[in-house]
Amino acid sequence: MPDSKTIEIVQSTIPVLKEHSKQIGKRFYELLFEKAPDLHNMFNRTNQKRIIQQEALGYAVYAAGEHITNLEAIKPVIERISRRRTIYMDVLQPSRK
Repeated sequence: MPDSKTIEIVQSTIPVLKEHSKQIGKRFYELLFEKAPDLHNMFNRTNQKRIIQQEALGYAVYAAGEHITNLEAIKPVIERISRRRTIYMDVLQPSRK
């Protein structure tokens, strides 16, 4: 669990994260694909076009902040994200296996 100062800082950002989660996710992917365009193929293009991927990321960041004192509440979401990341890494770096 993070220390009390970290929790206080994160909790102070919750209103901003909640209000701007879609824009946060959208901007993250804009920067990601600008800096590493080859990663674009790792993501579902339909979800990217429909802004589903961006919204999911923004909401996950907000949810992590909202539940910072009870991360168990978002464990299923984090596990799903982790599984997908592992699959991508296995595809990109087969020597990891």
